Amino acid sequence: MERFLRKLILTSGVSALGLVIGCADLAEQNAARRAMSLQTATPSSAVFHEAIATGTSTNLAAQSTPATNNPGLLDDAAPDLAGQLSLQPSAPTRVQPLYVAETEPAPEPLEHKEVSLGEDFTKPLRRIDARLEYEDIKNGNDRYIETTRLERPWELSEHWEVGTRLDLPVIEGNDAFSSTKESGYYTGLGDVLTQFALIDKVNSRWRWGVGTQLIFPTATSKEFGDGKYRAVPSAGVRYSLPAISDGSFVAGLVRYDVDYAGRDDRKDISVIEFAPELNIKFPRDFYLDFYPSSDIRYNFLTQKWFVPIDVQIGKRISESWIASVETSWGLIKDYYYYNFKVEFRIGYFY
Repeated sequence: MERFLRKLILTSGVSALGLVIGCADLAEQNAARRAMSLQTATPSSAVFHEAIATGTSTNLAAQSTPATNNPGLLDDAAPDLAGQLSLQPSAPTRVQPLYVAETEPAPEPLEHKEVSLGEDFTKPLRRIDARLEYEDIKNGNDRYIETTRLERPWELSEHWEVGTRLDLPVIEGNDAFSSTKESGYYTGLGDVLTQFALIDKVNSRWRWGVGTQLIFPTATSKEFGDGKYRAVPSAGVRYSLPAISDGSFVAGLVRYDVDYAGRDDRKDISVIEFAPELNIKFPRDFYLDFYPSSDIRYNFLTQKWFVPIDVQIGKRISESWIASVETSWGLIKDYYYYNFKVEFRIGYFY
């Protein structure tokens, strides 16, 4: 527990640094918006009042002209007043219309846009994540997984794109994971994961995609990996929920994890995974996400289920930074995966 607290403090420090940078970024955006507002302001009040004054003089002249054309009024008026008033109708003065330069509208504030948070299989973003995950496995055993995740979409056309992802995990486990049976924690590289997905952007509400993950047995110790080459075919669909809020959506993701090569002395893998995701976005770019990870699993080899409760809460600090925490508890643990896990994330959108 002490090690977890130290790692949590380190992660909190990184998150605080991201928050400071995000606030500075937000202040810079607000300054730019104020400058643009000054540039798009209407003409000065002096010009406006001058135009109003000109229009008023013309109306007064036009109103006085019919009165001076009435002979009865001139007979009763004083001679000096008759000399001052013109008997001929004056030509109307034409008022030039005001010209307002056309300018581009100011950018919409971030909180009014449909902000993607990078937790959707069908809507990948250009981002780098630093993730710290703690897992309580069983019998007092635990482990820490520190993952660097890089993700980037590649635009093919207006409706199609390819999403790519790379996970580099470093795993630290206690003596139950050590093949030497010596006490203490041991650290090593886990299995590297890559992902490729072809995504169809049907319209503003619907998206779907298919792809696969490829997992390689790069673990430096057998305790930190499965020792198998694995393919994880995946399919997902997403539907936006603007009736709730801009950025809210419901999605479904199915993966099938199967090995196709590797060490014969390691267990075979044949597991189907599900993620029935519901993401609700709140004001100021806070969000609540149910089942962001595909941790609902069925093992075809043992014919057993693992079903957790999985919830994530987070905030997009600015256009460039995001922070979140995800917590999961094993509810049905016939096929054992973990008792409890918590993952902290700080992400940068580039």
